[in-house]
Amino acid sequence: MARRNDEMPDEVLEEILSWVPPESLIRFKCVSKSWNALINSLIKDSAFVNKHLHNFHINPFSSPCSSFLLFPRRVYSWSLSKYAFDLVSLLSLSIDDVANDRICGRRISPVLPMGMPDMSANHICHCNGIICVASHKGDMVLCNPAIKKFRTIPNPFCGDDNWLLLVVVGVGFGYESRANDYKAVSIVIGMSRNDGLWLLRAKLYRTKTDSWREIGIHLQSDDIPFFDTAISCKGVIYWTMLNPKSCSFGILSFDMADDLFLFIQLPDNVQKEEENIRIALWNDSVSLFSYSSKGGTFVSINAWVMDECSNGVRGSCSWIKKLTIGPLEAIYRPWIFWKNDELLMERTDERLISYNIQTHMLRNIAIQEAERDPNFRRNNWVFPYVKSLVSV
Repeated sequence: MARRNDEMPDEVLEEILSWVPPESLIRFKCVSKSWNALINSLIKDSAFVNKHLHNFHINPFSSPCSSFLLFPRRVYSWSLSKYAFDLVSLLSLSIDDVANDRICGRRISPVLPMGMPDMSANHICHCNGIICVASHKGDMVLCNPAIKKFRTIPNPFCGDDNWLLLVVVGVGFGYESRANDYKAVSIVIGMSRNDGLWLLRAKLYRTKTDSWREIGIHLQSDDIPFFDTAISCKGVIYWTMLNPKSCSFGILSFDMADDLFLFIQLPDNVQKEEENIRIALWNDSVSLFSYSSKGGTFVSINAWVMDECSNGVRGSCSWIKKLTIGPLEAIYRPWIFWKNDELLMERTDERLISYNIQTHMLRNIAIQEAERDPNFRRNNWVFPYVKSLVSV
């Protein structure tokens, strides 16, 4: 570690800096040459980066302020052009007065690093401050907005002559602690050049080796499956999956330690009683929302939590029902938990609203500089976001 001309021990300063937000830490490099050298060495130190991430990730649900990334779905496929670049926003929510029926939000735009390639963005996922953006063609970019860095990932399907057509239907990204590595999974459906049959394939990318390899995926489907946005929890990536022909939902998981896919059964009677499902993180566990409309205007929401004993992959998976919410009027769908007791939802008019599971209080989200922006309310992807120093 670089030495400085002061009397503060390096260990003390390192502890202090491990609690400094990434943007501020980067700005501190301008203080002096010695500070520049010190911070550069810390950013390259994986132990410090992990400690910094841990400090900012300690029970984020208890924080008075939470951050989210909002991505527009203004059209079926948007690109990382300047138009979409201006719409990708960082939303910060805080509760200053628990008795207030409004929650203040602040929108910061843009957040993506300059110079990112102009590519279609059909799949978005996030882990530890890194955003994974991928197209239906297999193009992929990893970026960390906090440190303004990105990496273009080689397309694993480019030049594959065995297939007439390839479409990426699912993308996941997460951290595997045993290997101390970040991994991306790309699931594609392809038409074989030999017999014209449609088959599912999957490839795995490792950031340490900057390379892809084929992995086995044995998934029975009588139609092209639709995969929703992936979430990552404790080394496992999860997707909700829809079979359009049978109109049936399911959950697919991928264990990054064992490179193993597993189809997870839904809770009993969910498929029979509910119309939609969605997965999210709740208290560092995988939760499942099942929800249906009542009479077209009211929505009832059930919340389940995956049994920790099953680990989502090894052994049989079980679910514990935790909540029944509603019926609520003019609610389109639940999004994510942003505190222990606050559920972020989307209204039928495309605005955001928060529901407190303890008090049953609904509070509208008042977002500065966004209420009059028609592009802001366009079926956004909403992600909980943790700023980090993790390099891409």
